[in-house]
Formats: sequence, C-alpha cells, structure tokens
Amino acid sequence: MHGRQSGRRVVDLDLSATIDNTTPDRSARARHAVFISGIPARTPEEEIREHFSKCGTVVSLKLWPDRKHLAWYAVVTFQNEADARRAIRSPTPIKGAVLRMAYAR
Repeated sequence: MHGRQSGRRVVDLDLSATIDNTTPDRSARARHAVFISGIPARTPEEEIREHFSKCGTVVSLKLWPDRKHLAWYAVVTFQNEADARRAIRSPTPIKGAVLRMAYAR
C-alpha cells in the first residue's frame, strides 16, 4: 500500500513554520541567520556569497558538505532581519538546484 512500510504508516511532517511561530524568544542574531540546504557541491564559496548578497549584506557564510558530499549545507548570516526574511521568501535556484531554507536555530 502507498504510504505504508512494514505495517506502519509513513508520515512526513514539516513543523518548521510552527516552531518558528511558537518560539518568539529566539535571539536577534538567530533571526538574521538562514540555514540553506541543496546547494550543488562544487559551487564555489564566493559564488554562494554573491548569490545571497542580492538579498542584502552578508555578514558571514559557513559551509559544510552533506554526508555523501553531493551538496552543501550553509548558514548565511545577514546584517539585518529583513534581508534574511527576503532570502527565505524568494528562494532563487543556484545552478538550477532548488534550495530549501529556514531560519537557523
């Protein structure tokens, strides 16, 4: 049956929006940082920085590979919250790859 595995129902839930709405006590710095996944692995750091600088001033960028080294994860810290919000609301692809973004925790 579709959606079942070993007699158990498989459910995929994304609770990030709920968590963001119920944790207003996040520090101001956390509201400036964006977690990004799905960046193509061979994308140079400077290209990633340039890509996100279109949303605002990038204060810092941290990159690390996923387990299979097929993509990068990144945390981009913007100068202000509005820039981070702009990046999350308008995710533009890098090299055709769809990015997944959320406020960093």
